[in-house]
Amino acid sequence: MKSYHQRAIDMIQHQITRVCKSMCPDEDFCEGMIQANVAQGHISTEESVELMQTLVDAVSARRREIKNQNADRRLAEYEREYERQWIKAS
Repeated sequence: MKSYHQRAIDMIQHQITRVCKSMCPDEDFCEGMIQANVAQGHISTEESVELMQTLVDAVSARRREIKNQNADRRLAEYEREYERQWIKAS
């Protein structure tokens, strides 16, 4: 059976993975998990700092990815609309 420490790490890493796939990435829930596990003594403060940095990096990367997807979608919509207007004018 896994120790409390390993289960806490696995649970937090699983949540970070879920954040990486979310359409609304947010670190609050996972940050609370990290803080709770530090308070209960399941993970060290050093581990919490490392996990928080991983979480912040994951959220930032996912937000950039969503922003780029939205920008690409808006550009494609603009190009289609411009193309329609150009065809009508011809």
